[in-house]
Amino acid sequence: MARAFALLTRGRPLVATPFGTAEGAIPLAEIAAYCALFGITDPDEFVPLLRTMDEAYLRTRAEQAPPHTKKKD
Repeated sequence: MARAFALLTRGRPLVATPFGTAEGAIPLAEIAAYCALFGITDPDEFVPLLRTMDEAYLRTRAEQAPPHTKKKD
């Protein structure tokens, strides 16, 4: 799973924010292509696990962002 995440994370888009750009979530099309390419036979298990990893990654990146780029509550 870690190898899949490492490969797929390179395909994430940059998205516009009020402060510039930020990394977006790994597109589902990229995950589907990975599954097809590497013969993932149970995407119903693979996709949620990868999405959970991706959400944790994006949350960590947001926490590491400089203070002027963080969204205020």
